[in-house]
Amino acid sequence: MPSEAASQKTQSGGAHWRRLADPFYLLINVNHGSRLLLLPLLSIYKKIKRHQKKASPDLSLRRWKCAPITPELTKTLLERPGPHVVFAAISVGEAALIERAAQALQEARPDVKLTYCIRDARASKAFRDQHPDTPMAEWPYDFFIPVGRFLDQQKPDLLVFSDAYTSKALVVGAALQGVKVAVLNGRPTVPMQSKARWKRWYYRQVFRYYRAIYPANQEVADYMKAFLGESTDMRVIGDLKFDLRRTSIAPEKGESLENWLSQRGEAPLVAAGNTDDMLEDRMVLEAFKKLREAHDCRLLLAPRRMQFIPNALEIAAELGLSVSSRTKSGEDADVYLLDTFGELAYAYRFAVAAYVGGSYRGKGHNVSEPLEWGVPISYGMQRGVFRSMQLACEAAGASVRVADSGELLEFWKGMLEDPEARSDMGRKGKELLRSQRGAVDRVVQALSELLDAPANAEVLWRRNSAQGRKSAAPGL
Repeated sequence: MPSEAASQKTQSGGAHWRRLADPFYLLINVNHGSRLLLLPLLSIYKKIKRHQKKASPDLSLRRWKCAPITPELTKTLLERPGPHVVFAAISVGEAALIERAAQALQEARPDVKLTYCIRDARASKAFRDQHPDTPMAEWPYDFFIPVGRFLDQQKPDLLVFSDAYTSKALVVGAALQGVKVAVLNGRPTVPMQSKARWKRWYYRQVFRYYRAIYPANQEVADYMKAFLGESTDMRVIGDLKFDLRRTSIAPEKGESLENWLSQRGEAPLVAAGNTDDMLEDRMVLEAFKKLREAHDCRLLLAPRRMQFIPNALEIAAELGLSVSSRTKSGEDADVYLLDTFGELAYAYRFAVAAYVGGSYRGKGHNVSEPLEWGVPISYGMQRGVFRSMQLACEAAGASVRVADSGELLEFWKGMLEDPEARSDMGRKGKELLRSQRGAVDRVVQALSELLDAPANAEVLWRRNSAQGRKSAAPGL
């Protein structure tokens, strides 16, 4: 028997325009629409160049057409009975989180139908290559027409995001169609933390449409309380990043990666992953240059953004360091440049110590990936959104913060020269991961309860009727 939410969606199928009766949904789309209209006049050249560098899909027709990536799999899936859950992620790190949560939910609820939706085109392709038999959806551009197409095609009962609060039109449009919307490992975004009253007001309105928010810790939960709607379920579940399973890749890729990184035999490998800007690449390469003067070793360098690779090559040449590129299957070199997608988490296993980037000036990055292999870690002075994970690592004695190339050099030297200390830090990191796990079980329990809860449109109707507003009534 179809769920009440599904019945509402059937009645409202394709009603993109009627959802605009909700004032806030209309405001979001007017805002996004005005940007599109002004784009050719004000900033088309700048925007195109920026999106070319970032490989952003904002100007891509695929996000406007929003056709299913796996049409046959999607059709077969939707013909089956049971609630349909779409897990949505921005890129690789978030995709790992939703995959872990989705698999656990499927084990607990075999009746659930799963679809993955990954915004970044390269991350989506890498995920599809690894899971060819998994239904996947295209992430819609955040405007009412693509959003409506997405909702009509996928017909989700539950839409689950990871980490960030993004795609406001998709969130609000889905809620108005009776879809329950949740976010895992929820955290504040930069605009939300602004002191500007209008921005805080804006986010309070967005959060009225979330049914559930599951932050990683109480600190985030306390901050988020001021933004939540009356019917939003918020519970602290712990950090899902600690529950990630050891990353695996196709055997042939793993063998190829190992052969590439083993060209110098026993020479140890230090790693710097997800470096997030040009200054961070320079800091890492300068530290490695000095390390090479004392030890015969190699560096695995994995910039987070592909547009920074030419800059990294230029800095390496300036410092007299030879470079071997993964995509070109180069010869032995000082620096092994990982310019592929989705291999870094596995590549950490070959390193004796790692620097986790994004923390020199940015928002940080997930530190659990090298810890899973027992690899001691360091990172920059910026806590960013990974503050709680960093503090846990430091309390356990599994990590070191570094302020500059000199301190990174000392960390790497210490790990190379003291195998006992290296082994001890690696052991503490793995013990930390084991002690912090359990969030995924709490997520499964919360999502199961959410699936059995009343539809979003019902909740919005009851609340808005009490306020004298009928813009979000069932059937929109």
